[in-house]
Amino acid sequence: MTSIFSFSMRHLIGAVLFIISYFTFDTYVQTNFVVSLLFSLGIYVAAVASMKKIQRSRFIAKYGLSYEEYKRIQMEVKQALIKVGKIQKQVTRTRSLRTMKQLFQLTKAARRIIQLVRKEPKKFYTVESFFYQHLDSALELTSKFTLLTHQPSKSNDIRLALSETKETLDRVASNVQEDLHRAVASDLEQLQMELLYIKSSSNESNSIAFKGEPANEPKYYSK
Repeated sequence: MTSIFSFSMRHLIGAVLFIISYFTFDTYVQTNFVVSLLFSLGIYVAAVASMKKIQRSRFIAKYGLSYEEYKRIQMEVKQALIKVGKIQKQVTRTRSLRTMKQLFQLTKAARRIIQLVRKEPKKFYTVESFFYQHLDSALELTSKFTLLTHQPSKSNDIRLALSETKETLDRVASNVQEDLHRAVASDLEQLQMELLYIKSSSNESNSIAFKGEPANEPKYYSK
């Protein structure tokens, strides 16, 4: 949602500057149509490019990253999406409902991790093992499992290899789920801190209000 908003804002500002510059060149400078259009397009492109650079710099600075770190994380995210896509292509070829369900859950968790890192790049360092180890292992094991299930004859060696691959894939799937838990843990901690702060502020306000109430003094009535 944030990226869509940023995209819309910079193109909206660029469009406004394009219109203003076109009428300025056409009315006051009195250049011909082609020259006015070219100058206005140049201003539009420059404005959009500048806004994009400013937005990206603010986004990177928000999470305390350098530009090189940000670019590396974006590259890893892009590669991870490609790997998840390859795993998904293998799902329907596994010939095992249990494994299909397992891979569906694995890819769902993987996409959630990638989404969290794209939204908050600094989370990448919390789940580095996912990008550098677990996702690669999942892709390799899925390809191996699919290859074994498509063998025309199932010898004892193939059955043993299938069993070992399933067990290893189970462990990798559990690792990916743990990666997801680590990725969302910081958000849960932040939420808990905010709830504690709200609760503490509410209790403090109630305490002040209670102290400010006048004491109930006994009333005496004269006859």
